[in-house]
Amino acid sequence: IENIEGSMIRVIVRVSGKIVGTSHANILKDAEGAGYVKTLYIDPEYQRRGIGSALLSYIKTHLHGIHQIMLETAVYNKKGIDFYVKNGFLVDKEFQGSFKLTEGKSIPTVRLLLNI
Repeated sequence: IENIEGSMIRVIVRVSGKIVGTSHANILKDAEGAGYVKTLYIDPEYQRRGIGSALLSYIKTHLHGIHQIMLETAVYNKKGIDFYVKNGFLVDKEFQGSFKLTEGKSIPTVRLLLNI
């Protein structure tokens, strides 16, 4: 675990010195009691070993004072959406997201919510 600063958490997971996962989450300033997972990435070689679920559990425990966690991912990230739903998130809505491709096109995005 690296760099915990009150309303922000950055976590790096290492196995035998190799970085195999990372997450960045924070408390949203304009949404009282809500946390936001900006990134959650697990090296494909280390997926399906509980690392991602452990990161989400850590975020729930260490972002103090939140009652909801939200995140956004690409609509076509079915593997990721399935992972989040398996961990208790509900699909909230789809929209043209803030994620942009290099040619400036928006990526269709889905918002997921977890009440805790």
